[in-house]
Amino acid sequence: MGTKSPASTRIGTWNTMWAKPSPRSPRGRAIKDILEDARCDILCVTEGHKQILPVGGHVIDAGPDWGCPIKEGRRKVLLWSRRPWTDVDTVGSEDLPGGRFVKGITETASGSSLTVIGVCIPWAGAHVSGGRKPVPMAGPRDLAGGLHESALPAPRGTHGRAGGLQPEDPNQ
Repeated sequence: MGTKSPASTRIGTWNTMWAKPSPRSPRGRAIKDILEDARCDILCVTEGHKQILPVGGHVIDAGPDWGCPIKEGRRKVLLWSRRPWTDVDTVGSEDLPGGRFVKGITETASGSSLTVIGVCIPWAGAHVSGGRKPVPMAGPRDLAGGLHESALPAPRGTHGRAGGLQPEDPNQ
């Protein structure tokens, strides 16, 4: 993954597709290792468990109820940061379904505040169909999340969303 300057912030996103955070799960171990080895400052994980995130850091999530049967430990959206979160919001808008949105503010490596929004859009709603436009937000921010489709291939055998965690290609 390229060299990180002291003031840069590395952000990754991954749909773990409910990989089990268990020593008995080869896929879960592989994804946990990838997330740790990426050395991100901020991670957005969709369809995940808190235990699959790197050890240490701070986690906020969208809550356990996203309209499907509740299974212990599962979250549709989790945000992880090396630094604490403030101003956490798990609603966003009354127009959004519950359990699929989380927003928080964290500090970057350079000391500035960054608003991060994690969202998991239901597949049926991932296509532009209603003509609604996004609401503009002031200040630096990152929108991370899963659309259950990836522009970048996941490493073989991981079945995850690889956006932001692929090795950099100097030819691109």
